[in-house]
Amino acid sequence: MEGRKQSIKDKSILAYTLWGAVGFGIGGAVGGSIWHHEYPLFPFAILGILGAVGGMSLGLALKSWTRAGLLALAGAVGFIVGSFPVGMYIGMALGELQGMHIEPLAIVTGAVFLFISGAFLGMVGGASLGLALKNRQRAGFLIAGGTVGFAIGAQAAWGVVAELPGAVTFVVWGVVGGATLGAALGYLEKRKVMQSN
Repeated sequence: MEGRKQSIKDKSILAYTLWGAVGFGIGGAVGGSIWHHEYPLFPFAILGILGAVGGMSLGLALKSWTRAGLLALAGAVGFIVGSFPVGMYIGMALGELQGMHIEPLAIVTGAVFLFISGAFLGMVGGASLGLALKNRQRAGFLIAGGTVGFAIGAQAAWGVVAELPGAVTFVVWGVVGGATLGAALGYLEKRKVMQSN
């Protein structure tokens, strides 16, 4: 019986992880399609779209159209607010790399800038989604999941330097960050189900 419960829990967490990865990945593709290399300091619209579509997907994973709309709005607001330092750090990273001709110090500095900006984006975005669900525990888990996932995924922003299409950069960022947000939400949902049984 215990093994069956664990199997149900694992499947649910995987499902939420996929919902998050796909939703934020699609949001990254749509938002990234409007990215332009000449405007690295203005990612608000891109990340707002990423947050809105990703939030909606998590709401649909919860099987609620109401929550889908609420999380879409919360995701858009949270990721727009969280994007302010992202633009600054990406701009600084690009400036370091261009000004120092890709020297080792510039690479390290750029990586640190991107990691910090990604962590902040995920923290604010996760907090906004958690608060929209009106649950402090969920907010805490989504903050942790978003911070880790988007900090790691931010390294995909190096694609901007390599002049990859913007959509590719933001899809990878969205997939990694969305997967961790989905996994955090899935864990909480399955724990709630297991405790009620």
